[in-house]
Amino acid sequence: MSNDLEQQLFRALKEIEALKQENHSLRLQLSNYTSIEKTTPPTTQYLPNSAIEQERSSVIHSKSSSEEKIALFRSLFRGREDIYPVRWTNKSGKSGYSPFCQKEWTNVCKKPQIKCSECVHQAFEPLSDEVIYRHLDATINRTIGVYPMLQDETCWFLAMDFDKQNGEETTRSLTRADRKHTRFGGTSIHRDGQIDWRGI
Repeated sequence: MSNDLEQQLFRALKEIEALKQENHSLRLQLSNYTSIEKTTPPTTQYLPNSAIEQERSSVIHSKSSSEEKIALFRSLFRGREDIYPVRWTNKSGKSGYSPFCQKEWTNVCKKPQIKCSECVHQAFEPLSDEVIYRHLDATINRTIGVYPMLQDETCWFLAMDFDKQNGEETTRSLTRADRKHTRFGGTSIHRDGQIDWRGI
């Protein structure tokens, strides 16, 4: 990531944090007149305060520390912290993602007869730096996903998939619009060739 992009990202994160605080303050004011719950403001636990308080000039690269790489990953793929999905592939080659459960395929697991969301034995593991480290480590075949929709029905980023036929053209159009309406956007290509756009 270039210095300019990283600076834009951290300026955007700083602005997002200020907007979150303003939103919380306005909700508290509004709760005096309505039945809106007085919630605590969301916190940015995964970014060091210095990253929000001041723009960083260094670039994350292959020689950066694990902590810096994990902080960057968390800032770009921010979602639920209490649960995360893992990628699986079955014997017939079908693949997908499902919530990581510490009791999966143990004697109490009744998959596929009982869905994870309905299981009384579910033991979902929260997302930790160690889990992200294992995901980023190329020597470990462990791919995780993210649940971007938070429990309060808000999200930190949007992701859209486009088919191969006109995906590049659609992505270019979206990227032009992205510069006007989002803080940071980018594209990537999936394992199956699908094109993905993501913006925060």
